[in-house]
Amino acid sequence: MKFADIIAPISEKEFFTNYFQKKHLLVRGNPDKFENIFSWAIFNDILSKTQNWNDGTLKLTIAEQNIPREQYCRFDSDRNHRPTWVPLAERVMEHVGRGASLVCNEVDSLHPSLAGVGDELEAVFQARVQSNVYCSRRARQAFKAHYDTHEVFVFHAEGQKKWHIYKGRPENPINNDAFKNLSFAERQKMAGPVIDEFTLNKGDFLYIPRGVFHDALADDDYSLHITFGANMNLGVDLLTHFFEYMMVHNPNFRASIPLNPKDDRAFVDILRGESDKFWQSHIPLDMLKQMRATRGFKRAPINLPMNIDDVVYKLTVENLQIQMVNGVRSLANGGRAIPIPPQYNDAMEFLLRHKQCTRKGLMKYLSAESAEQFIADCQAMKIL
Repeated sequence: MKFADIIAPISEKEFFTNYFQKKHLLVRGNPDKFENIFSWAIFNDILSKTQNWNDGTLKLTIAEQNIPREQYCRFDSDRNHRPTWVPLAERVMEHVGRGASLVCNEVDSLHPSLAGVGDELEAVFQARVQSNVYCSRRARQAFKAHYDTHEVFVFHAEGQKKWHIYKGRPENPINNDAFKNLSFAERQKMAGPVIDEFTLNKGDFLYIPRGVFHDALADDDYSLHITFGANMNLGVDLLTHFFEYMMVHNPNFRASIPLNPKDDRAFVDILRGESDKFWQSHIPLDMLKQMRATRGFKRAPINLPMNIDDVVYKLTVENLQIQMVNGVRSLANGGRAIPIPPQYNDAMEFLLRHKQCTRKGLMKYLSAESAEQFIADCQAMKIL
């Protein structure tokens, strides 16, 4: 499902102009709007994949307190004989029956529909996205008023849940102890008064910006929703790249600090000057481009059997050219040249033009057997 469909009838332009990182957005939907994304059936399918669950990925919570793992897990070993805490189904259901909320973390790669939403949100927000599931009982609250250090996207799947949005909002909180380890009294004071109250029903969507205080309370026998959190690229991430770059490429940043305090100003001025050169260069802009391109998880599934005609082979060597060497068409890279067999001429031009190929694409120029041999020969030359 595309993000435009998720927030419809709100347009993407309206969302980014009026809501993104500014204020929360509630979008009412038909009960079947997210049926193919998340439901009881999908949740139970995920829960059945017991090898994914341990005391870190499956938690039970009540009144902001995590139920000790000893009360719902068994200390055991996994199938690779590594020690772990294994949740026991009967104990989990017993605690949920008594009012505990079930929280399942990092589920976005456990079902194709969730992986699709995760990939879509990562593409739209250039962020790293993960998702958690919350299954709650009526009038049993897992978490008091709090804020998250990421953008929050809520898909309500079953039952009803009452939400409160508070006025208080710290500016751009991050996942750091200064923002995470707040006492209950500190959070209450920061949250301020409630500014909005509403109940989410099946098919509703809710966006909550980073830092906005909120809480939720199940208003039905069972309530089920899934939350996707988008961890955006931050200025501090760019600073991390800056420090790493300077440590490797600039000896002034590896120099010892002065023994004589009288030399401190000169030392600081040198570092400031080198920093100014960095920030005025193209390097930080290249870093930002790379940060956007590489942010996110890889959720691509393995789909078998595969059609070998559609497998993509990518060129691994840059600046390859076809040149005439001693009257023979050759593949050249710098001072090295390899003669191209005449039957491969068109296929090689195709490969260099597109920087990749498939067996199906090569079969415009070669037989199926020759296309396979061409790929094998290129791999032997280590250019594919």
